Amino acid sequence: MNWEVLGAVGRSRLAAISILMPFIGYAILYNDQVMKFLESVGLHSFPAPTRDMISAPDDRSWGKWLEGVLDLSVIARLNFLYVGSFLLGLGTIVFKIIAPSTIQQHSSIEAFFNSELERASARRLRTMVRTIRHRRPQVAANLINAAPWLDREKRTLKIAYAEMREQGDSQIQADVLSSFYNVESRYYRRAGAFSVAAIYVSAFSLISIPGLCFTLQVLLSMLP
Repeated sequence: MNWEVLGAVGRSRLAAISILMPFIGYAILYNDQVMKFLESVGLHSFPAPTRDMISAPDDRSWGKWLEGVLDLSVIARLNFLYVGSFLLGLGTIVFKIIAPSTIQQHSSIEAFFNSELERASARRLRTMVRTIRHRRPQVAANLINAAPWLDREKRTLKIAYAEMREQGDSQIQADVLSSFYNVESRYYRRAGAFSVAAIYVSAFSLISIPGLCFTLQVLLSMLP
């Protein structure tokens, strides 16, 4: 799991709205007036488990029994949506707190490359190489071998600027930018990335349960 994949959700408008969903959902769904309305139409309480829900009676097919089990009440569907939205908002908050700014600000490596190439100064590239060295030493070593001015210990900043202009080739800049983006996406706070992924998977699983149950009901109704 990498941050670039998670960014597709974390940067989305849906994720931004979901941050407010727990507060809005609680204010609406669990409002006293709403509860009274749901009670008046018989939707507030979950149906009590019956023997029919545990074992299929002899006079009913297994398909009909499953249809009954999958028939969620309206309040149950709303609860799944509420909890799923809460987790989606929680995952997005965690994403915005711990995900690298590079991933939060750019949708892909191409977007990052196009944004940064024109302003890739020697100072900025050397800073990126320093970050790369902390997480991927061999990659940083290869970059420095190709352009020694990237190493702060080998060249002063003034000399680095001169050698960069003398080189006149943007390939090394491109290599540094792509390596930096990949390091930020794949090797930055790996435990955090897996945590956010687990929250998102749980969120979408809960949100999809009502739709999945309805789909299964439709399929079962088509059986003889």
